[in-house]
Amino acid sequence: MPHKRKELKIQGANLWYLVGLITSDGCLSSDRRHIDITSKDYNFLSPIKNLIWIRNKIGIKYGYKQQKSFRIQIGNTNFYSFLLALGLTRKKSLTLGILDVPRQFFMDFLRGLIDGDGSTRSWRHSVNFGIQWSLRIYSRSKKFLEWLAGQIKEYLKSDQRGSRIFTISKIRFIF
Repeated sequence: MPHKRKELKIQGANLWYLVGLITSDGCLSSDRRHIDITSKDYNFLSPIKNLIWIRNKIGIKYGYKQQKSFRIQIGNTNFYSFLLALGLTRKKSLTLGILDVPRQFFMDFLRGLIDGDGSTRSWRHSVNFGIQWSLRIYSRSKKFLEWLAGQIKEYLKSDQRGSRIFTISKIRFIF
């Protein structure tokens, strides 16, 4: 009798964090079943493995110039189909576009993106000494970055009372 595959026991904020992480650092395989999450940091993947309640081992992978990295592979056709329905694609670097992320979980999705291919930094403004923040998300998909910038701006409602709490200073597309 074939082994019945268990569904992932993940939902809510953790699910959308994982979707963000897969969007930035994940890979949908051509077999329409496996999802791969890769990181140079083993200690980053260990809590992810626990978050999604899987017992899979964290494997080793060698990439460009034989750089060592680590990966978790999730084999689940239902989850794979769910990701496709949201708008994720195979070879997503250039094909990624608008994603169907519920507003209530957008910030969890954004956290996953930042942990995957993003960064934040803060500094003191030289004139008013206020703390300034910068968020960078890296992607080769112009359509995705434009959608993401619009979603962040809408989420933060940047134009309330004329104050500007969000600006896009630079969007660079490198091809």
